[in-house]
Amino acid sequence: MPSRNLLHKNDIPMFLAWLDSKNIAHRPGRGIWEICQVQRTGGWFPLFSRARMPEHVTVPDRLVQLAYAYLRHKRSQHALPQDPQATSHSTREPQAGLPSPCGSGGPSGEAPTDQGSAGGQVSPPWL
Repeated sequence: MPSRNLLHKNDIPMFLAWLDSKNIAHRPGRGIWEICQVQRTGGWFPLFSRARMPEHVTVPDRLVQLAYAYLRHKRSQHALPQDPQATSHSTREPQAGLPSPCGSGGPSGEAPTDQGSAGGQVSPPWL
C-alpha cells in the first residue's frame, strides 16, 4: 500500500537533489497528478500529488524505502550537536545532604553503622 504522508511537498526539490547525488534517475511526471517519476528496478514509479491533502505526496511501495533513506539523510544533516556537559553525569558533584547514588553511604561517604546489637536495626547515614 502506498504511503500517503511520507514526503511533504516542500521536500520534493531536496529529494530530487538527493536522488541526483545518489545517481538515481528521475524525470518529470505525466499529467496533472504526477509530480515526478523515479527509476527503480522494474520501471519508473511516480510520486503523486493529492487533492485532499495537497501538502503531502503519495509515495508508491517501490519508493517507500528510498524515501525513508532520504529522510534519514535529511535528519542526520539537521541534527543538533549535543552539549557534552549536558550528557556527562560522571563529572557532576553530589549535592550536599543527599545520599550517594551508588550506595556508599551518606554525603561524607561513611558506611551505615549498627545502632545497637539488641534491635539489629541499621540506620541510614543521612538520618
